[in-house]
Amino acid sequence: MPSTLALEPRLLAAVEDLPLLANLIVEGFLDGLHRSPFLGYSTEFSAYRAYTQGDNLRHIDWKVWARTDELYVKQFEDDTNLRCQIYLDTSASMDFGGPDTNKFLYGRLLAAALSQLMVRQRDAPGLILFGSESRMGVPAQAVRHQPVEILTLLAQTRATGGTRLGGDLMQWVQSFTRRGMAVVISDFFAADAEVFEFLRQLRSQRQEILIL
Repeated sequence: MPSTLALEPRLLAAVEDLPLLANLIVEGFLDGLHRSPFLGYSTEFSAYRAYTQGDNLRHIDWKVWARTDELYVKQFEDDTNLRCQIYLDTSASMDFGGPDTNKFLYGRLLAAALSQLMVRQRDAPGLILFGSESRMGVPAQAVRHQPVEILTLLAQTRATGGTRLGGDLMQWVQSFTRRGMAVVISDFFAADAEVFEFLRQLRSQRQEILIL
């Protein structure tokens, strides 16, 4: 197994123009590429609603008033960032293949490339490692050095032990209450019941799931 993990320029070039957009509504605080459930007045037109006392007069559509003699306020949808937890399987079954075609190497490269892509579009990637034990590798943040921290950890991580999808992993899943995305990179060499309960719990925590 290689002792270092490098992202080739051609790999990043291949993904940088492919925005990873969530299909579900996501919550956040930064201006990114994803649609927020919170209505404001800053970006794209969403709908009209009847004027109520106290509404800002700047947001009244006077053209509609001229046609209907009724006051309507424009509502807009804010864009926001996506919080994405990358779950990487570090069990021994992932260590399969030759030096250049190793499953775990590809999994780590994929996690690194996705984190780089997310930060470039001002999203917030995080990394959770799971196998016989689970741990938060890097908390989700939308900062420029985030891919470096994730890359450093991925370069040091080894595939050992079995696959356990309950216990401490479930505790991490249940700690995420904000809508977001869960990218799971795994061969799922575990009991079917554990796998489906893990995915069910992710959905119940309002996470859109992408399995690789």
